[in-house]
Amino acid sequence: MKRRHLQSILCICGSIYLILAHLGCQTKQGPIESSTTPPQNIFLLSLDTLRADHLSCYGYPRQTSPCIDYLAKQAVQFHDAFSQDSSTAPSHMTLFTSLFPSSHGVSKQNCLNQAIPTMAVFLKARHYATLGFTGGGNLSTSFGFDRGFDTYVCQDILGTPGDTTYLDERVLPAIMEKQANHSPFFCFLHTYCIHDPYVPPPPFHNMFSHDIRNESIERIRAIEQFWDMDLLQQRRHFWNIIDTSDPEHINFLRALYDGEIRYTDSILQKIFRRCGQMNGKTGTLTIIVSDHGEEFLDHRGYFHANKLYDELVHVPFILHWPDRFTSGSIRSDRVGLIDILPTVLGIVGGRSPNHFQGRDLLGSAHHEIGTDRPIFMDNMRRSLLKAGLRTSRWKFIETLDKSNQELYDLLNDPAEMSNLVEDTTLSEVRQSLESQLHQQISQNLKCFKKQSPQAIGQYDQQTRQELKALGYID
Repeated sequence: MKRRHLQSILCICGSIYLILAHLGCQTKQGPIESSTTPPQNIFLLSLDTLRADHLSCYGYPRQTSPCIDYLAKQAVQFHDAFSQDSSTAPSHMTLFTSLFPSSHGVSKQNCLNQAIPTMAVFLKARHYATLGFTGGGNLSTSFGFDRGFDTYVCQDILGTPGDTTYLDERVLPAIMEKQANHSPFFCFLHTYCIHDPYVPPPPFHNMFSHDIRNESIERIRAIEQFWDMDLLQQRRHFWNIIDTSDPEHINFLRALYDGEIRYTDSILQKIFRRCGQMNGKTGTLTIIVSDHGEEFLDHRGYFHANKLYDELVHVPFILHWPDRFTSGSIRSDRVGLIDILPTVLGIVGGRSPNHFQGRDLLGSAHHEIGTDRPIFMDNMRRSLLKAGLRTSRWKFIETLDKSNQELYDLLNDPAEMSNLVEDTTLSEVRQSLESQLHQQISQNLKCFKKQSPQAIGQYDQQTRQELKALGYID
């Protein structure tokens, strides 16, 4: 199955990182080190649908990620990292362009304006070969994600767990060829492996749910039934069995989701043993992120659409570069996916163009602003639906037509359950956040008008099938 092939792809990136650490990279104490020598290779790994608070290294009580935890101990870990949208295509395009979703305008109907350069375009201009291996669907070429890539593959072949044909015949040879040539390369790897339906193989399907028992759950526990189905059939069968109103089923869903994370983590470790021969002379920069999280009735819903609560926008962000960054450093400053492209350009010696809306997290300008930087986020579909602003204590969310406003005190209500927008004692707080939000929206809409996206028209057949299987279109 495609998802399982992509899980194998995921493992390559993690294993490359792990072997570099295993081979004795010396760590440095103190602040992040600067360097005039750019990294030989850059890996950007996106784990679709992974919420930060379900990783052990982000404080989750279940041991979902021992391999990623080990990786994080050797890296810089950003604890307050946020996506700028809770949907895959807008969020990833923000990652690629350092533009807010309401600025670049990419959605189900729109692709990126040809005039906007992406991360791959910038790195190709700095003589990096560029490779992309993705799950397709919302990251298909229809939206412009392939721009700047020498190789960009949307793999749609589904296989059973343990089938590494795609890994062995396409991905590994491509990476090894670049490695053997000692030429710098940028590799983007994306996987939907944690995305629903949550059907991890044994023993991971039982790892966190062995004490949950009832008749319908046992029908899912017979996990082998899913492997002969395509992804669309899997989703239909899975959600037909689940009773979304039953608390026991909700606990089971969380357990299966955690099993998917642990399964992915276990493959990282297995592939690490196979890829021990890879080592970059000047170090490899590895970035691990997610585009958004997932909801399990946190706010009366499932999946990850049209909301800006933390379970959907708080994402992992781990940055590793042997010999350059402080090992095991935890950063508490508030950052976003919008900052990753400026940071990467700063690392390779480039300068951010004026149109970027993010900032270089390792540059002096970022540190001068302080840690309580407001983080803007929005929901971009056919048009801007809602937007939000998050500080250390407050989150303000507003629909574009202003028909609904929400204000949460994150210090006393981290789960965002009590809307304080009508509290008159907080009117100054609300007005200040509202003013900042409107100012950012105004800037974004000006940017949107200057370089508006282009209508997709009709999807190609492959993209339509992938989006339908993932539940994004009917």
